[in-house]
Amino acid sequence: MLRPSLPFLCFLAWLPSPVAAQDSTVTAYFDSVEAVQPKFEQFPAKAWQGTAAPVRLASPKWARRMRTVLREGAKAGPNFAGHFTIVHWGCGSSCQVQAIVDARTGEVFPQTLETMMGASFHLDSDLLLADPVSALRYGFDGDSRFWRCVVCGTPAAYRWDGRRFRPVGPGEHPHLRDD
Repeated sequence: MLRPSLPFLCFLAWLPSPVAAQDSTVTAYFDSVEAVQPKFEQFPAKAWQGTAAPVRLASPKWARRMRTVLREGAKAGPNFAGHFTIVHWGCGSSCQVQAIVDARTGEVFPQTLETMMGASFHLDSDLLLADPVSALRYGFDGDSRFWRCVVCGTPAAYRWDGRRFRPVGPGEHPHLRDD
């Protein structure tokens, strides 16, 4: 049986790793996305105070199927864009659906977002970051084997206009689903 010598192992450890080089490319990619990513302060919304209305399940078609998660999620009250509640649930391995409920009226909006690494949003902003870079950095720890796979999330920004999400900024916006 061959055993590598200690000097040989030290030499191997000294060689630059192709994975490390790829990982620095991943970090550079994440840094570039964060640099142009819109900020929550750029899309202010006035927070609403009040009791959340019961969820209305009449429309869209899928709302009745998801009634329990919608009702439970909406009970918490608004958490996005002033008076809206984002309710989310899993849709399979590495998949989440983000749905919008108006806390004042209980209306469920037909448009949803599908993400892999969740979403970042604030009560006092109309901006939502789908598959935010911070979650991708944390989830993949800079591992370049995963950062651009088909299901690994694409960071994108959306502005809620009170009825639907509108893409913000350049790049892909693959998260939107309409009823």
